[in-house]
Amino acid sequence: EKVLIERLSAVAALGAKQNDRSEQSLKYLLGSEKVSSADKDKLIESLIGLYQSTKSNDKLISAAQQYFKQGGGNSRVRLPLAQALAIDKQYAAALEELRKKQEADKGAKPAEAELRVGIFVHSRLKNDVALLEVLKTTVSLYPKTDYWIDLIGVLLRKPGLSKRQEMDIYSLMEEVGALVDEEDYLEMMDVALKVGLPKQVLRLAGKAQKANVITQANLSKLEA
Repeated sequence: EKVLIERLSAVAALGAKQNDRSEQSLKYLLGSEKVSSADKDKLIESLIGLYQSTKSNDKLISAAQQYFKQGGGNSRVRLPLAQALAIDKQYAAALEELRKKQEADKGAKPAEAELRVGIFVHSRLKNDVALLEVLKTTVSLYPKTDYWIDLIGVLLRKPGLSKRQEMDIYSLMEEVGALVDEEDYLEMMDVALKVGLPKQVLRLAGKAQKANVITQANLSKLEA
């Protein structure tokens, strides 16, 4: 009877967003010998979801790791675990969880949230090689301007770029709508001058003036 009461309490508390009561009931059920292993897997998944919604990263990590230790097989749990590990600066562990999820998903299209974890981790690790690869995958699946800007930023940091290669990257930047502020326009025009493309400079100057993103003083400096 106590188990039934706690089940009903857990459901009601989750629905009412009574987080402390939800946690209390779920933990009771997880500790009860009258609850089957299969049911406990579902209950701990609910507990992990609760910890994710309340941003209780330490508790989430502990619960998720226990879930997999006891044989839990829902690969979707690995994403919130990876996110929590990344926030906790456990970068290698976060990447390992992403790897295990991708392995379990057998080549399925990765969720945008998974890729964002990879971007976050490799950015913090300053690993431009790995960051470039995950950004390439991200823009191919989720071609948003923010991801293109990040990708272009990594490309521009590559050592040994020729001015012609820089020009190609800035052209890509313009194509995807990431050329938006004065600094970007000025840098692209400067590179265009250095590779001998004066018509491009004039075109960019006109475009920047039309968009009202460049001052006449800076434009005069470039022309000088």
